[in-house]
Amino acid sequence: MLWLTWRQHRVAVIGTALGFLALSIYLLNCSGQVGEVVDSCAQHDCQAGPGFALTELLATLRSVLWVIAPGLAALIGVFWGAPLVAREFEQRTHQFAWTQDRSATRWLGAKTAWLGGAAVLLTGLTGLAAQPLLHRLDQVDAGGSGLHPAPTAWAQMLVALAVFGFALGVAAGALVRRTLPAMAITAVGFLGAYAATMRLRLSWLPPERHLFSPATAAPDLAVLPRGSEVVETGYLDAAGTPKRLTEVCFYSAAPEDCLPQHGIPHSYVDYQPPDRVLLVELVGAGVLLVLAAGLFALAWYLVRRSVQVG
Repeated sequence: MLWLTWRQHRVAVIGTALGFLALSIYLLNCSGQVGEVVDSCAQHDCQAGPGFALTELLATLRSVLWVIAPGLAALIGVFWGAPLVAREFEQRTHQFAWTQDRSATRWLGAKTAWLGGAAVLLTGLTGLAAQPLLHRLDQVDAGGSGLHPAPTAWAQMLVALAVFGFALGVAAGALVRRTLPAMAITAVGFLGAYAATMRLRLSWLPPERHLFSPATAAPDLAVLPRGSEVVETGYLDAAGTPKRLTEVCFYSAAPEDCLPQHGIPHSYVDYQPPDRVLLVELVGAGVLLVLAAGLFALAWYLVRRSVQVG
């Protein structure tokens, strides 16, 4: 079964592996660049901090870590997961493969185990390669804002995204039984799930709130503990009801004077403190893994049912 799985999926596996290899090499190289700047600033007491000197690189890393790396995880779902069952139905090879000494569910279990294990291995090794860079980024004070180019649990999130994408592809293929539609469903579903996960990334646990009185249009995030992650900013009226700046003083030349005149005494920042950021992000990764388990169960049920009906 291992040899058969390799022969059927070797092109997709090798292509994706090369992508993750290139990403790992790039992240290791960036770790050296960030380390040089951080060490230089530590020796010469940079007034602006290493974040100022690394502005362009940090922006590039944000795109790489938040877009390109998850995109590679999506490829696992689209090119590994979606064709796994759909191609067997499409080419009618399931009539032969599932009537030998191995049942359809055992066949599915073996293939998902090998390919799923390879996905975990690839993303896990990439996560390990990123650890020196992530450690260096923790030393970078990005203008005192407490914002960093990568989630604290980036490595764990990458593994969870790959497993979820793979499970989504397998389930989509078992459902529609056509390779191209299954690939399209997987791509769209992964994009939606990733967008929702990123939107809710810091909201799985209740955040803490810091109030600014009087209200200010530009809250000073430097007052937050270093390493905090901002969830939301906004304004409160006297009754504590959240208000938007656009509702009252968006066009004002002096919003700090305009806000109190419209009964807005406070502005606020909701944030996750540094000792809770990792836990919140791990909860998000756990949600993806639970969804993946449900999708694997759905695929198992659909394959088993197709054998019983067919």
